[in-house]
Amino acid sequence: MSKASANDVKKLGFSHLMFNAISEIVDFDLYLQEILDENAGEVKAKLTVAVYDSADPDIQLDVKRTEKYLAAAELWERRANIVQSMALPEDPESTIPAGQSEQARADAYKTRAQEVIDRLNPPAP
Repeated sequence: MSKASANDVKKLGFSHLMFNAISEIVDFDLYLQEILDENAGEVKAKLTVAVYDSADPDIQLDVKRTEKYLAAAELWERRANIVQSMALPEDPESTIPAGQSEQARADAYKTRAQEVIDRLNPPAP
């Protein structure tokens, strides 16, 4: 179970309307929680158990932030896939391919997550 919640992800601006092309989403909160839980495993693998399960409120907040950022990255990647799959053939006048801005957002969230992980896992002396 992740430290972050579906509501934490929704506060980043995600809504079911962004994924309305995916008909199998019945319960958006459950959809988000499943993504968070999957990413929690990745976060646990990148951190020590002591860090992941720390009682320190600042560390808890960083762990939660990391899970939230990884979930946001995955959601933006999924959104990019939706946009790309629904795109019309490229307009020769267009300078931004379909889904590119969503992928850039996903990459930004991945970078933010890695920055928090790096801060929580300082290099050994």
